[in-house]
Amino acid sequence: MGAQLRLLDSDGVSPFVSHNYGNVLAGAQSVPKLVFVNSYGDVAAEECEFGVEAVAGNDGYLFTEFCSANEINAVALTVTGVVGTSGGSIAAGASIQYKVAVADRWGNESEPCPSAYSPTFSAGTTNKVDLSWGAVAGAFKYVVYANANGTGYYKLGETPTNSFSDLTGANDGTTVPRGAGSVAYVEGTWQTTPIDFATLAIGAKRPVTVRENVPLGITSSGNPRQHKCYVAFLAT
Repeated sequence: MGAQLRLLDSDGVSPFVSHNYGNVLAGAQSVPKLVFVNSYGDVAAEECEFGVEAVAGNDGYLFTEFCSANEINAVALTVTGVVGTSGGSIAAGASIQYKVAVADRWGNESEPCPSAYSPTFSAGTTNKVDLSWGAVAGAFKYVVYANANGTGYYKLGETPTNSFSDLTGANDGTTVPRGAGSVAYVEGTWQTTPIDFATLAIGAKRPVTVRENVPLGITSSGNPRQHKCYVAFLAT
């Protein structure tokens, strides 16, 4: 068993989030969890120190990295392409629209880009299309969706780069795009100083030295400004 962890605020006692990361085993990363920190009054910058508490003990793994991340989406992504008349099996006259989504290493995926690319296949039965789009900063990979002959968008494939070649025009007919508002996460800066939890007992706590600055608050205590980040752990 690894360690089940939760985040604590700077007093090291009361959790300001109740996320349980589950068993984080050696060599694996936890899925990032959304953290909100409230800033009240007119202080220009508050700081909040993160800490962790073992919910179910720890067998000695070192949690050597700690990451906060930001949202990314495909809103600004524009898909283009070049049609080739050999090397594929797409017939002339086929109707296909393409969209691309952004995905992260944890399996989270954005909704696809708003605009579709629709190539014209005008010759023969051996067409292919080489798709491309502008790279999205922080993207781990891209997921390509195709709407073939008006049957709806389904997954065509995925790629770690900002290009993809469609040789057949056939999607999987099963995997639909994520819904409106879905996002992926940029992997942030990982802390390289080891966080040695050793044999951390249930309920025991260790501070984590990463701090997050909270933006200027609003003077009304009923309307705090919220700073959010996405936090993950990696066990080694």
